[in-house]
Amino acid sequence: MEECKRISPIIKLVGAGGGGGNIVNQMYNSGICDIPVVLCDTDRQALCKPGRSMCIP
Repeated sequence: MEECKRISPIIKLVGAGGGGGNIVNQMYNSGICDIPVVLCDTDRQALCKPGRSMCIP
C-alpha cells in the first residue's frame, strides 16, 4: 500500500485598492499577522504606513 503524503496549504493574502488595504489592516489588528501579504494601491501613503516591512513607491 502506498503511503499518503500530507500536503499543507500555503496561504498568502493579496489586497488591492482601498478595500484590500482595509481588510489587511483589520486582519492584522485582530492578531492575524503570520501570513505573507502583498498590497497594491495607487495611494502611496496607504502603502507606506508604519509597520509595513517593505514599500515600493
